[in-house]
Amino acid sequence: MKVLEHKGFFVGVAALFVLQAIWIAVTAAYPLLFDEYYHVGVIDAYRGISPFMVQQPPETAIYGDITRYGSYLYHYLLSFPYRLTGALTGDFVSQVIVLRLISIAMVAASLYFFRRTLLAIGVSRAITHVALALFTLIPIVPYLAAHVNYDTLLILGVSVFLYFGVRIVQSQGNLVLNSSGFVITGLLTSLVKFAFLPILLASAIFIVALLFKRRAQVFVGTERHIAGLSVWKRVIIAMLLLISAGLFIERFGV
Repeated sequence: MKVLEHKGFFVGVAALFVLQAIWIAVTAAYPLLFDEYYHVGVIDAYRGISPFMVQQPPETAIYGDITRYGSYLYHYLLSFPYRLTGALTGDFVSQVIVLRLISIAMVAASLYFFRRTLLAIGVSRAITHVALALFTLIPIVPYLAAHVNYDTLLILGVSVFLYFGVRIVQSQGNLVLNSSGFVITGLLTSLVKFAFLPILLASAIFIVALLFKRRAQVFVGTERHIAGLSVWKRVIIAMLLLISAGLFIERFGV
């Protein structure tokens, strides 16, 4: 039990998972099974700085209408390291491997947030570590993590979203910071994959109802929580809220 409870056990589990996924990423032939050809093709279609694709290149017609597709954020973000690697190496294989390694890092980061969430809701350290170990040992998990696939960023987004939601429910930390993180992560994750929208809706209804029930406590504490944030944190939070809400409305609102 002492071994299972130790943080080093979790670090070892995460390290083993990353090594497995890296081995697949650098040795597996392109494209891997889970639509890697599609995702790399859409990433390649982004040529500018803007996330909005006004005119779709004719050669990308095979991927459908990607100018208004709701699940685009993963492709847009990874287009930057893709283009940078291409400019430095000129080698397509290197471009794919870099994107695969970034995807592995996303899933590895999600393990940290899942661990924090499980511990916060009262699951013992031993059970948490064993559960995450079993999760990473499912053969499809390191295999999927080694893919260029938007599910890798979706997993990270879900883990962060749940983490902020649990902190709000348990009244841990700064309410303004947690609520902002909850909203920003939820809106942006829905742009990674539209299948997240029902989770966002259900969670938002629950959190809003909870905060309404605690409205007296929330009203009194909000000013104190805002005062507890530095000016730079307030500016960054405000900018991220505007960006995430704007992107969400542009795609799903319009």
